[in-house]
Amino acid sequence: RAAALGFHDAAAGPRAGHFLGLTRKGGLPDGLPERLAQAQVHVSQRGHSLRITPHLWNDEADVERLLTVLATEA
Repeated sequence: RAAALGFHDAAAGPRAGHFLGLTRKGGLPDGLPERLAQAQVHVSQRGHSLRITPHLWNDEADVERLLTVLATEA
């Protein structure tokens, strides 16, 4: 669903399997991690990618909040 919003997986390379890196052609919008945090979605920005590290206690509502904010940036 993130791909439909213009985001794609960052290169896998040497990253850990439980990390998801999302990037977007043209880069990430300024302040995106802060807007996500306001929606209680906590990620970090590493270069031109969002580093998302889902854990066992994340649920579908958490994913929906992430995608809702990403949709406002598309």
